[in-house]
Order: sequence, then C-alpha cells, then structure tokens
Amino acid sequence: NFAGLAEDYIFKPLGMDNTSFRFSDYRDSEERAYGHFRGKDDSWKPLFVRDADPEAPAGGLSASLEDYARWMRLQLGQGEFEGETIVSPESLVETWRPHSQTGYNSDTYEASFYALGWNVGRDPVLGLKLSHSGAFNLGTRTAVYLFPESDLGIAVATHAGSNGVPEAVALAFEDFVTRGKVRRDWIQFADQKFLEMEGEFTKYEIDP
Repeated sequence: NFAGLAEDYIFKPLGMDNTSFRFSDYRDSEERAYGHFRGKDDSWKPLFVRDADPEAPAGGLSASLEDYARWMRLQLGQGEFEGETIVSPESLVETWRPHSQTGYNSDTYEASFYALGWNVGRDPVLGLKLSHSGAFNLGTRTAVYLFPESDLGIAVATHAGSNGVPEAVALAFEDFVTRGKVRRDWIQFADQKFLEMEGEFTKYEIDP
C-alpha cells in the first residue's frame, strides 16, 4: 500500500524514523501535536483528532521537524542524501517541470507554474523556487519553499489550520535572505487571504 511504499523507499533510507502516513502511528506517538480548530470566538482549541488514513497521500503525513529537514535535503540534493542516491535525479526533477501556468508576478515579470505537486517560479536572487502548502480546517498547516539553485529550504508547520502564518513566515525569511529586510507585513497579508477563502461558514460554536 501507499504508506508501506513510502516507508520502504523514502522514510527508511532517509532515516525518517518519526514519519508515517498511518494514523495509528500518529495516534500512538508520545510526541504528537494535536490540531487546533478555530471557533466562533476566534479562539483555537484541540477539539478533534483527525483520522486521515482515507486521504493519506493528500494530507495524512505526520513527521517530526528533523525528518522534514531530511526530506528537504533529499529534494535539494536532487535525489541524493549523504552520498547515497535515494531517488533517481531524473525522476525527482520531473516533478519540478512546469505543466500549466498559474500566474504572473508584476514585480519580477516572471510567470509562475504548477508542476507535479509543486508551484514553480523564480526568485530574482535565489533562482528556481518550488513551493507547496497544505492545510485542514480541523488543524495543521504547512508550507515548504525550496530554492535548489541556492541550496536553501524553508519549512514552516503549525497545528492550527485556516491561517496564512506558515506562508508568511516563509516569505519573510525569503525577504531577509534576498533583501536584508521584510518588505511587508506578510502575516497580515497571508492570514487575510486565507480568511477570505475560508469564509464565515467554517466558524462554528462547538461544545467540546
């Protein structure tokens, strides 16, 4: 199955001992973080435990930050990790290849694209930029930005969904690296965007 294949071909070779696509592994971990849900009063509470096994490939992964960093190193190494080829460079780089245009940056005059799971663009200083975000209203949100030409990876994870904090932190870090300062209040900008998408229908008054 998918969880077993990921474990045998990616997690074990990378030494990702605290990573799994199985809900049971997350549930039984003593170091797990619980997802928090935004209530009607805008407070965050761990009211639910989400079993993501039915949708594991699309958001059921649990991992430690150390394991997350190992996976980023594999990506930046184009399939190689600590001198060993885990994934063929050709197969990995194919996932970076643009398949459709998704936008246009009026500041840099660069188009942005979508590949196989990656948003693809370019930073004028750092070069090729790969990014991906994921979230669930019942808690957890992640964002990862990779710059293979500059050997830089940025990953942010929170245990509360429906907010733009991970993207904002990553964008602020990118600003520091490329410009030495943050260009704007990214948290306000990103959080507002996600709240607009979320809408009022996701705010419920729930009795825990």
